[in-house]
Amino acid sequence: MNSKNKKLLSKINSEKRHASITKIKRKRRRELALIILIFLIFISVVAFMYSPYMKIRNIEVQGYSQITKEEILTAGNINENIKTWSVKDSEVEKNLKDKFNIFKNVTVKSKIPSSIKIEVEEYRLIAQKKLDDGGYQIIMENGQTYNGQIRNSYNLPILENFENNGKLEEVYKNLAQLKSEVLVQISEIINSNDSEIIIYMKDGQKVKAMSSTFAQKL
Repeated sequence: MNSKNKKLLSKINSEKRHASITKIKRKRRRELALIILIFLIFISVVAFMYSPYMKIRNIEVQGYSQITKEEILTAGNINENIKTWSVKDSEVEKNLKDKFNIFKNVTVKSKIPSSIKIEVEEYRLIAQKKLDDGGYQIIMENGQTYNGQIRNSYNLPILENFENNGKLEEVYKNLAQLKSEVLVQISEIINSNDSEIIIYMKDGQKVKAMSSTFAQKL
C-alpha cells in the first residue's frame, strides 16, 4: 500500500471514529435529558400530591339517623387535614362497621383531588325489650341489641315478660316484617302462653296472636 492510500485510509478511519464519538455523545445527551425530564415529572407529582389542593374539601355523608355525621367522620378518621389519596375506602368502611353495630351497609368513595362520599344504611329499630331491672334494650331488625345513643326512637313497641329464647326470636322476625307505619301503632307486646302473645295498639285495641305469625294478622 502506497503512502497516498495509507493517508486516505487513515482519514477514513478518523472520520469513522469521530462519527462514532459524536453518535455516542448525542445518545448520552438524550439519555441525560430523559433522566432530567423524569426527575422533574417525579418532583412535580410529589409536590402536587402533598399540596393543599389534594386535601379533602368536599365531604358528603348520607343515610345516617341514630349516628351523627361527626361521629361517622371521627370513626373513619376523615377530616380536612388529610390528603384524599391517603384514604383507603375499604379500611374506612370496615372501621365504621366495627364501630357502629347499627350499620347494615357502608360505602365509601374517595375521589381525587379533594372529595369523599360516605353512604350508610342503618338497621331499623323495631322494639324496646323491658328488662327485669326496669331498664330497656333497643332491638334492631336483625334481632341484635343496639348499644348506641338513641336519637330517634320512633315510639318503639315495648316487649314485656319475654325470655331470650326461640319465641322472642319469632317476635323479632315478625316485627322486622312490619311496615314502619304499622310498627309505630303498637304500644306493647306482652308474652302470654307458650305460643300466643297479646298486642296492645295505641288506639286501644287488644290483639291476641301467634308469636310466629302475628305480622300477617296485623
